[in-house]
Amino acid sequence: MGVKTKDIAGDKAALPLFEEAIRLDPQFAMAYAMLGTSLSNLEEKQRAAQMLKQAYDLREGVSEREEFYIETYYYDLVLGDLPKAIERYELWARVYPRDDRPIGDLGLLYGYTGQHEKAVIKAREALQLQPGSGLRYANLVQGYVHVGNLNEAQTAIREARTKNVDSPYLDLYSYQLAFLQHDSTEMAEEVRRAAGKPGVEDMLLAVAADTAAYNGQVLTARDLSSQAIASANRAGEKETAASYEAAAALREALFGYTDAARQHVTAALSTSKGRDERYASILALAFVGEGNRARQLSEELLKDFPDDTLVHSVYLRATERGFYVAVTS
Repeated sequence: MGVKTKDIAGDKAALPLFEEAIRLDPQFAMAYAMLGTSLSNLEEKQRAAQMLKQAYDLREGVSEREEFYIETYYYDLVLGDLPKAIERYELWARVYPRDDRPIGDLGLLYGYTGQHEKAVIKAREALQLQPGSGLRYANLVQGYVHVGNLNEAQTAIREARTKNVDSPYLDLYSYQLAFLQHDSTEMAEEVRRAAGKPGVEDMLLAVAADTAAYNGQVLTARDLSSQAIASANRAGEKETAASYEAAAALREALFGYTDAARQHVTAALSTSKGRDERYASILALAFVGEGNRARQLSEELLKDFPDDTLVHSVYLRATERGFYVAVTS
């Protein structure tokens, strides 16, 4: 029931079902794994890592397919070791070629590592295997956007909605597509469509805040960001709210509002020491002249995520660039 709900109604709706499965059987490794992946999708990364680690520790005696799932998501979402995760996803897909999950997730990881054409191919394959999944449609839309094929992205959204297939991520990527097409009416419609939906409303408010900031509308961005934080907190997504605080900190820093940036950093890190929250906070601190604190956080990030591909190849390089820009500007 949780798996079906996850595909149709989204991760937030699936959480109580996975939690109930664990209550009924505290040794149920796959229930921990599914709960962990849903929490990760909702940006509750630290709790997600705890659930996936629990699944990893309980994996003895599970089926081969379940072992693929647990180990691969452990490498992906706990360790962040993308080459190792890709290797396991590829093997999983060869052993179980009719399973859409490793194929779809391969598409996501290809995208994370800049292999966007391969990501689109895998997203198409996964959708063919699971044509009723809103998540698979969303991944395909994301892939098309990343390669700049906006017409195909629009066609995929239209096809999904004609079939009454939906996903929170389909709403998010539809908004992003509308942004790229300068369609303010459609962006507003996506925000309206998400209103009142836990786990969805906050995402759309957060990207609307980014849009306002992009257009120089600082006060509007602040208001929308505050709404996103409040929405995430109402939904019980504390780490998600912290990620919005960190994003707000970086925006304020880039606009030169140093006090506001520091306040948002404090709010973010008091709630979560997650990878992404620290990354945005490091950049924000660098831009407001707190280089020593930013470097300390960078060292802690590296220590806490020693195998994480994005931390090493993207985040730390970006923060070093941020230090350089902050010092020379």
